[in-house]
Amino acid sequence: MVVSFVGLSMLLFQIIWTIKDIEKGTKLSIIFLLIGPNIFGISYELISVFCLLICWLLFDRQRRLINTPLGFYEKCAMLIVCSNIVMTMIYSNTYQITFNLIGILGVIRVFVAIYIYKIYFAKDGFEKLKEILIWVVMINAIVVIIQMTIPSTVNLFYKLYWKSSLTPLDTMVKLGYFSRAFGTYGTPLYLSLIVLLSFIFFFYLWLTEKKWGKWAVLCAISMICCFLSYSKTSYFGLVIIIVVEYILVLSKKRGCDITIKTGLLFLCFVVIITTLLAQAKDNLKLQYYLKFFKDPLSVFDTRYGDQGNLKELVEVFKSNWLFGVGISAIQGEFVGDSSYYVALHDGGVFLLAIYLILFGNMTIKAIRRKDIVCITIMLIYFLIGFGTVIFTNFIGAIYIGFVLARQNCKRRSMYEKNIALC
Repeated sequence: MVVSFVGLSMLLFQIIWTIKDIEKGTKLSIIFLLIGPNIFGISYELISVFCLLICWLLFDRQRRLINTPLGFYEKCAMLIVCSNIVMTMIYSNTYQITFNLIGILGVIRVFVAIYIYKIYFAKDGFEKLKEILIWVVMINAIVVIIQMTIPSTVNLFYKLYWKSSLTPLDTMVKLGYFSRAFGTYGTPLYLSLIVLLSFIFFFYLWLTEKKWGKWAVLCAISMICCFLSYSKTSYFGLVIIIVVEYILVLSKKRGCDITIKTGLLFLCFVVIITTLLAQAKDNLKLQYYLKFFKDPLSVFDTRYGDQGNLKELVEVFKSNWLFGVGISAIQGEFVGDSSYYVALHDGGVFLLAIYLILFGNMTIKAIRRKDIVCITIMLIYFLIGFGTVIFTNFIGAIYIGFVLARQNCKRRSMYEKNIALC
């Protein structure tokens, strides 16, 4: 009850602030959405997004949600939602199972959020999201320190963030302490998602800004959170971000500054690798995750191998490969841990094709405009898709909403101002 009261208080403050100032209120809403506790067993972000939608419809004087014409993304989103609803209704009736209303609302929530973010980030989107990520990363860093140093807090965070669809916290309660960092989420994977997005920004700014001390500190904090989450996705994601952004920035920028940063980057790599190898001698969990760098393809075995946890889902998909079976687990199969397989399960080849066309189109636009941040975001988005369900994830909505906003600027001068290219 106390936890729900905290969540309700945050929600009420968010609503009041959004009514008072739609821009500042939306910024606060996104921060709260990324740290808020459950409210009576329902995810904070599920309630928050629909409250934000109502505020935008009623209190945005410019009526941007209504006046903004529907584009390619909105049409794809409608197809995805309709496909999920129709197939879930059909197979819920066929197998005599309860219609998954919360699951459908969760899908709708993501596309509503993306539409709002697309409009919100259209003006000064880079600065807005940068400020949001700084707040969220700093809050999560403090929470991670508490989780890793005070074992008794595991019960507190269980009450704050546990729900039946996120079971990793159950394991931590049984252990009696946090063996990996969760941050303000019910799973370490969600911490990885937000930290990776933050690192894309912070590392890019470290490479391109002349006053880079602040960004170096934030990069270090993000990396520490990533390492403590013990996630294969975050480890490989960090490497990809560093390599891709460094190469792309180097192709556009020359001079003494980038040379100094190249040396510092190399030095950091040496320190990090030396530290990890030293820690791995007495840390079995770290040994387990580092071994995947020796054989990167083995990272797929836990999900996609013969003994992987998606085996039953694949069997269901094979029997319904064209349009899927909807979002419900019709035979008790585990539905999760892979955006691509979940898309095939929910809507078959039809639904996966829509996702790939939509996100492929966004990636091509980013490459054509030589947008370093967007290119990196889309690469990480596709990578994360192999390890968790990001296509219908509330953190993934921030990724996509931001990229859509940057690509929606038609005039070149306006676009360049909005994304602050180096």
